[in-house]
Amino acid sequence: MGKIAQGILNNNLTNIRKNPRQPWMGEENDAKGQFCRFVNRTFGYRATFLIFYSYINNHNAQTLRDCIYRWAPPVENNSSVYLRTVSNRSGYPETVRIDLSDEEMMCKIVHAMVMMEVGIEENMDTIRKGYRLACVSKNMKTIIKEK
Repeated sequence: MGKIAQGILNNNLTNIRKNPRQPWMGEENDAKGQFCRFVNRTFGYRATFLIFYSYINNHNAQTLRDCIYRWAPPVENNSSVYLRTVSNRSGYPETVRIDLSDEEMMCKIVHAMVMMEVGIEENMDTIRKGYRLACVSKNMKTIIKEK
């Protein structure tokens, strides 16, 4: 049996890095290493969607390409392969404008990112729960009301 990816063990299938100054809801504070560990996958996905919210609203990211190059920067990753994989698996072109209020779009993108990060097919319902939990969060409430 092969080694289980740390992201799976940490309920952090998109490999979000820890920020000790600003822990996430549902993050366990005893995680070792540089990545967050969440109490369950739903909270990991919630954080993922809120990071996308931050990219779009605080860092002027507009497209899938903008977001992926920020998520997986070229100094650490083969960003073009990451982007191409997420684009192909999600069915959205690299230049698509990210629409945070489009649950289907956002969940397909994160689903594709999970495959890239930890190599598994995640249950889409689990990702949707994370999206919906993010949508009731302070920052994203306005996004859903606008839809």
